[in-house]
Amino acid sequence: MTSTHQNITAKHCNQDYLITIDSVKIEIVNQFTGQEMKEKTKEENKNKQQEQQEHEPKAITMAEELQTKAKLGDGSNFAAEDR
Repeated sequence: MTSTHQNITAKHCNQDYLITIDSVKIEIVNQFTGQEMKEKTKEENKNKQQEQQEHEPKAITMAEELQTKAKLGDGSNFAAEDR
């Protein structure tokens, strides 16, 4: 896409400005198909989730693991005062 000579007016601090753009050229550098875009987005989301888990306080992670174990087991691996 190419455009030539465009005038834009703007106001700033009670002054009028004329902005002239002589030419603009836009090119596609890397074009993805729909499937590639979905995979790229999925990978980015996975990376973000991993980063969040790495920065999450360890106490929260441990509590979540204990909660999962409690749901799966009979609770015999917990001391009586923890039940």
